[in-house]
Amino acid sequence: MKKPVKIAIATILVISLTILAGLSEAKKPESQIPRLEALNITVYPQWLKLRQTQANMSSFSFTFESTATEPMSLQNVTVLLSSPQGIKVENISLILGINGTRLVLPAVFSERNHTIILMASGINLTVPARKQIEIKIAYIPEVDASVLTSKTANMTCTLLLDGYKLTNTINLWTNASLKTVAKGQGTQINIYTNVTLTGNNSLILRATTENPLALCITGADILVATNPASKDFSLTQDGNCLKITGAGRLPQTINVQAQLKVQKQDSPIATISMQLKVGNRTITVKQTTTEAGKILSIRKPYIIPYILTLTTPEPINGTLTLIIGETTRQTRLTMGKATLILPEAFWPILTPIPIQATEITLDGSQTTFYAVQDQPETIIPGIATLALVAIIALATGFILYRERKRNKKKNPPPITEFIEEIEIS
Repeated sequence: MKKPVKIAIATILVISLTILAGLSEAKKPESQIPRLEALNITVYPQWLKLRQTQANMSSFSFTFESTATEPMSLQNVTVLLSSPQGIKVENISLILGINGTRLVLPAVFSERNHTIILMASGINLTVPARKQIEIKIAYIPEVDASVLTSKTANMTCTLLLDGYKLTNTINLWTNASLKTVAKGQGTQINIYTNVTLTGNNSLILRATTENPLALCITGADILVATNPASKDFSLTQDGNCLKITGAGRLPQTINVQAQLKVQKQDSPIATISMQLKVGNRTITVKQTTTEAGKILSIRKPYIIPYILTLTTPEPINGTLTLIIGETTRQTRLTMGKATLILPEAFWPILTPIPIQATEITLDGSQTTFYAVQDQPETIIPGIATLALVAIIALATGFILYRERKRNKKKNPPPITEFIEEIEIS
């Protein structure tokens, strides 16, 4: 074979392998809902023969018929199930049905080598000759909070019994909605939020500390939060988020009551946003508004710029807090008006300082609002000091001038200063 042909064949093989590797890498599970497989079911003694199998939303049913010609005693039932991540032993049960009566067997659960073993012994049930009994495996699948979405997901359950493969595909769906209401006024408010998780009632949703649901708040800081009505889920505060952990059968409504400190905003009507998240993914968002601020006007109506007139549109009686440079000052508002004299007239020298109103606390109710200035305001301190220095300098110069003039009148210069020397040649 010629060398160019060999090179071409080698190139084609390399490209083909690269494409196949890329396709293999692209194949990933579409759903994180776990897969449940029953590996085997063994019934002792062996005089029971399988007649019928059936699968529904959350169970497999097996109808056995006694092949004995006389009544027989049923003692033990053993079921082996696979143990994939997300399926919990406590969500699986054995149910025995005979003569229209259904018994939940007191089964012993254990797990070994990724296999769940369900064993019911000491049943002591007499099965008439040629009589049919039903053995049912019921389960409630459990999924991680990361699958919480409004989309539909499928869960495939496969059971292998005496060489026969029985597949049950369950159409599962989950959804989350958020409703929130803010009550009260001022920067400290109470907020009531309902996190509603809906979906198939055959599904258990588990939120772990590693992968929790999170109710995050922007526009306010969380002071305290509780969920008094929920027995399945609990809250843990993490910064400005409330982590929701626990496990419960859908549907679930998690009631959250929180006390918030509203952050200062550019409008007296504050907007608070609630986001329900799983990891970095936001599932749903809800916004609510509340009055948390008061408008304030700061004016310098006099020639001296260190006397401020402070007014609000409403006739408010309370305490106004301002930050001037690095200094915090308070003044009284009476019917929405106040006057403030600033000592910054003297020091520091010619360094612009912003005047920032922070909050207004009302008399009586002690309700605190953040202050919203209608326009920014600054002062240039030290002008009074400069003016005073200039006045002192002028006064000193004037006094020295008058003193010198007076001294000249009292002490005239000697007569020799007026005699000129005349040279006669």
